[in-house]
Amino acid sequence: SNYTKHRVKEIYHREGYLHYSITNIPEPDKLHDIDIFKELKIEHERPIVFVLGLTHHLKGAKDTIYIFNKIIKEIPEAVLLIGGRLLKKNEILCKKLINKLKIPNKNVVFYGFIDNEKLNYIYANSTLTLYPSINEPYGLIPLESMRMGTPVIAYKGGGPSETIKDGQTGFLIDIFDLNDFANKAIELIKDKNLRNSFSENALNYMNNFLTFKKAVDNLESILKTLISEK
Repeated sequence: SNYTKHRVKEIYHREGYLHYSITNIPEPDKLHDIDIFKELKIEHERPIVFVLGLTHHLKGAKDTIYIFNKIIKEIPEAVLLIGGRLLKKNEILCKKLINKLKIPNKNVVFYGFIDNEKLNYIYANSTLTLYPSINEPYGLIPLESMRMGTPVIAYKGGGPSETIKDGQTGFLIDIFDLNDFANKAIELIKDKNLRNSFSENALNYMNNFLTFKKAVDNLESILKTLISEK
C-alpha cells in the first residue's frame, strides 16, 4: 500500500513501488451451500455485524466490543459474528468485556476458523463488516467483504483508506472515534436503501478496479522498470 511505501521511505530512506496484491481474495461465485442463519439459530431478518481477524490488540478487539455495545442499544436484535482464531488471552479479554458491558451472550457468536468457501457465504449474508484494525499496512478483509457486496467500516490511515471508498463502499472513521464508528454502523443497518447502494458500488468497484488482470499488469510493469534500471 502507499502507507507501507511511505513508511519504508521514512524508516529506511528507500524508494519503493506500489503493487496491490489481490490473489488471495476468494472467488465470489464459490458459495458454500449452507444456511448460516440456521446454523447460528437466528432469524433471517436479524442483522449480522461481521468481524474477522481479531488476532491481537492492534486489530481492534476491544474497540469491536465497545462499538457493538453501542449498536445493540439502538438495534437490540443485531448479532456480532466474530470469525477467525483468537489468541486465548484475546478471547478471554473480549468475553470479560462482553460480561462487563452486559451484552447478552445470544447477541455474540465466536465462530472460530472459517474456510474460504464458507467465508464467501458469511460475507454475502452479513449486513456489514467491521474492520477496526489500527494502522493496517494493507488489509485483505475489506476487499474480501466488498467483493461480496458487503459494506465495510474501518479506521482511517493505513491500507483501508486506499481501498475503501468513503461514503460509497463503506465508511472511514477517525482512529478511536467509537461513537462515529457505531453511528455509521447503525446508519447502514437501519437504512436499507443506503446499504444496497453501498453494496452495488462495492461490487462495481471490485469488478472494475481491483481485478486480477490489473494486478498482474501492474506487477509486470514494475518488474520491467526494475530490470531496465539495472
